[in-house]
Amino acid sequence: MNIRYFSLFSLLICLSVGGKATEKDSLSLIQKKWLIEQPVNQFMRDLYMHNPALRFYSAKTSISTIQLDGQTYRERKPINWQKGEKYRHYSISAHTLRELSANSLVWGGASYQNKTTKGLRFNNTSDYEKIAPYVLADTIGGQFYSETYQFQGGYLHHFKSKLTLGLELNYRAEIGYKRQDPRPKNIVSDLEFKLGISQALKKNYLVGMGFYFQNYKQQNTIQFFSSHLTTPIYHLTGLGMRSMRFDGTFYGVQFDGISYGANLNFQPQNQRGWFAHTSWIHTKVDKRISEWSNIPMNRLQSYLLEGTAGFQATHWAVKLVGEINTKEGTDYLYGKPQGRTLPKIGEEQLYNQEYLKVGIAGLWQTSFSTKNLEWVIEPQLSFQSLKESYDLPNRKLEKQVLNIKLLSTLRKEFNTGALTWKAQVDIIPHLSHSIVMSEMEEDNPIRPLIEQQMTLVSKNEIAGHTSIRWDLPFLISQKVSLFTQLNWSGRFIDHYKPAQQMGLTLGFIF
Repeated sequence: MNIRYFSLFSLLICLSVGGKATEKDSLSLIQKKWLIEQPVNQFMRDLYMHNPALRFYSAKTSISTIQLDGQTYRERKPINWQKGEKYRHYSISAHTLRELSANSLVWGGASYQNKTTKGLRFNNTSDYEKIAPYVLADTIGGQFYSETYQFQGGYLHHFKSKLTLGLELNYRAEIGYKRQDPRPKNIVSDLEFKLGISQALKKNYLVGMGFYFQNYKQQNTIQFFSSHLTTPIYHLTGLGMRSMRFDGTFYGVQFDGISYGANLNFQPQNQRGWFAHTSWIHTKVDKRISEWSNIPMNRLQSYLLEGTAGFQATHWAVKLVGEINTKEGTDYLYGKPQGRTLPKIGEEQLYNQEYLKVGIAGLWQTSFSTKNLEWVIEPQLSFQSLKESYDLPNRKLEKQVLNIKLLSTLRKEFNTGALTWKAQVDIIPHLSHSIVMSEMEEDNPIRPLIEQQMTLVSKNEIAGHTSIRWDLPFLISQKVSLFTQLNWSGRFIDHYKPAQQMGLTLGFIF
């Protein structure tokens, strides 16, 4: 079955499930949507995003949505060539959350996104954040097109013993390509599975444990249609380094990845009280040469440890957050070809990356019942450190920054709808940095990329975001409400022209 028709079929299933469910409360559709999205009910969202069983204790109500989104982004001066200078995309998505009974909950979703990225250089591989630095690159660049299909389904049940069991399955399929030489064709398959359990305790608390598994594959093949133009394809290994032996020789690779992890949770059953969460995920991605029986060229391993602890009251909350993410890259060494095989002669662990984040976040909410007005302020402060290094030759980039963030949400309800305005500002001052770049050849074709990274490491940045959303009844049917949202974001980096993003959303709730 064509994947486009499968996506449409999945969207219709989400809508039909939503339409047949029986409503058990008298809240309007607009109020139900806000109950789920309300900042005070999202403050502990990280917990149940890791453990699906904890959804039972989150703010929930039977509701379905379908929405159309369009976004455009533009950098006047390239910030990161490997992510592109401009993009535009549109998408359609449907999501449903249904209470089958007082003890059972089901949720699901499906979406399609079409995206065009311009000014992409030094990268012909999809999922850059997951694969980097081991991407296939060229110096020409161009427009990159992608289509993404995502599907989600989850179920939980709460037993009489106060034990809750939940599971969730997510699948993403993506195809990416260019319409000019060099022409990559990337096919991505990404499957995630989450299993969670929780046990209610006395005094309104519970403990939970979750497990995570991911299987990832990407086929990355590059072709040339013109016989007059053949640009070298480079296999990057980090900080301006590359596998020089394979320059311009292998145009097809496959990425095979696997992730697994676990998490522990402690929280109040009614989202009012002390809470704590910790999770650990190990990821391994192998880059393989398709033309040589998929022998491994590189291996990237990462270890992610996260933790959160805090307290939430009715109208205010505070939490401490921490994250450590380390990456290790290994290059495999091969001898001269022997027939159709390459004999492995060794391996070197050369690339390293360490990311550290510690911070504090808060929330304060106040309501003016006589005016149907609600105001929420969410301040955050964090210290972030990023260290990236390559051993032979000795190369290193380090930077430390503060992130001072303030998010404000103002919501006004009317007799026939609601207006929600959000504004966020991030002030990211540079604290310190260090650069070591030995053996930087003038004729290195990747030199412009590493020079761009060296320039950014010492910059201060301010980012802003604002959105306004209008919810109102749908005139054709009382069982449907309508919302539209306009948003804008901007990045302001020292000595760079502003980068801006704009988006428009139209949605239906039922």
